[in-house]
Amino acid sequence: MTNERKEELRQLLEESIENIVIEPSKFVEPITVDTYRENLQSLQKHYRPDLATRMSFYHLDIRNETLKSKLLNFINVQFKNYINNEHNVIQPASYGIGSGGSLSGQPIEILLTKLIEIAISTTVQRAIEAVEKSVTETKGSFKRVILLQGPTTHPEDMSELTEIDISEGIRLVRLPYYPQEMPPYLFPGGFSSLMHQSHPSIFSLKAILVIDCEVAPLFVKPELIITSHNSDGSKSYGPKTDANPFQIKIKCTEYPDFDVELFCQAISLSCNIACAPILEWGYIDPDEIYSVIGTGSRPTAKCVLPSGPTKFDSIYKEQIPKIKDLYENMVGLKKDIRTKLQISIDRWVKSETSQNPEDKIIDLAIALESLYLSNISDTTEVSFRLRLHAAWFLKEKTKDRKDLMDFITEIYKCRSSIVHNGILPKKKISKNNKRPYTQEEIKELISKAQNLCQESILKILEDGGFPDWNNLILGEKSS
Repeated sequence: MTNERKEELRQLLEESIENIVIEPSKFVEPITVDTYRENLQSLQKHYRPDLATRMSFYHLDIRNETLKSKLLNFINVQFKNYINNEHNVIQPASYGIGSGGSLSGQPIEILLTKLIEIAISTTVQRAIEAVEKSVTETKGSFKRVILLQGPTTHPEDMSELTEIDISEGIRLVRLPYYPQEMPPYLFPGGFSSLMHQSHPSIFSLKAILVIDCEVAPLFVKPELIITSHNSDGSKSYGPKTDANPFQIKIKCTEYPDFDVELFCQAISLSCNIACAPILEWGYIDPDEIYSVIGTGSRPTAKCVLPSGPTKFDSIYKEQIPKIKDLYENMVGLKKDIRTKLQISIDRWVKSETSQNPEDKIIDLAIALESLYLSNISDTTEVSFRLRLHAAWFLKEKTKDRKDLMDFITEIYKCRSSIVHNGILPKKKISKNNKRPYTQEEIKELISKAQNLCQESILKILEDGGFPDWNNLILGEKSS
């Protein structure tokens, strides 16, 4: 924008703020502009879904229609390259990151409201800069945020929000217990698995991954969007090609193709925590014009948070190098090896999160089969082959190998009894004496099997692949 245009916008915004009226719906009490400003500033600093919901019942308007018309005309001129004149709509980048309504675009008036909001909550100068950025720059910043299941914080960390750098632009954030300390970029919408709007307590003591990203363009040019006429006379909007008109890029140079699920698996294996992504969303700073969100369809959080007791499994800064090394090993695996190993990892993680001991044992048996019966076409003596492969792969001494084979035999007997009879077998005490397993014995059995799976997976990752089982057992060097 020229200096003359900036000055024109400055005068329009300053006059508009003097003529602002905050119109409440019938559900809320009237508030002043100062209170409206305080609420906007609060939303920029902290996670306040209750306040965001309440603010949605207020409509910001300029009581001087002539002034309003001038400001709207200014917006139309500045954003003319991005406005669909047929429908008088514009498509912001907020759609591209999955939080900005439908691809049919948003009314131009919504930009006017956003511009006034920025001027009120920050400064008129910041609003001017936001307009200039939106029409001159080709890309903008946003945060990709992923809520994790598994890692959380210890009680002594309850009051602190802790950020642990993984790489430049990627960090692990441990959320505090107290709502007033939570960051503003947490998910704003309702959870489909819950019967109410998201509340700060949902995120208390949880961990999230925050990834700095870029989105381009900031607004879609209208020629990239097509209008189709339906048989019932209605219209549908969509991109001209199957590709998303918005391009997303991670800013991190070390991990430009950062794989969240793979990194969570690296956390799980390194820290013995069943870590998994359960919800993802995008967040654009609210003082950016392209963050505007319309009234179209918006994504709903489709996740089920753990119903069991919370475990205090923390991740510490000192563990990050080990996690990164493991992640890089996993990324470097050949595709076929990663595919085979994935079954074992998934079942091991599932055994960690399941509440039912029978399910845990079945999952662990499947994980062990996937690990130690890879590339085995002959299905005879499956149990024996599995025990033999595991013993020779993990142990060096004869006694240790025998003990491991005996343990896997016990696991397999439990698995077979559960699958075929629906119950756990009796534990062998002596040659002619058996009794039911105690809860502590079952817990110890499962824990030992989980550790066995974890150790096996880590060794395969360290070796870069599965061994040649025949060569391993014959004592020859694996190919």
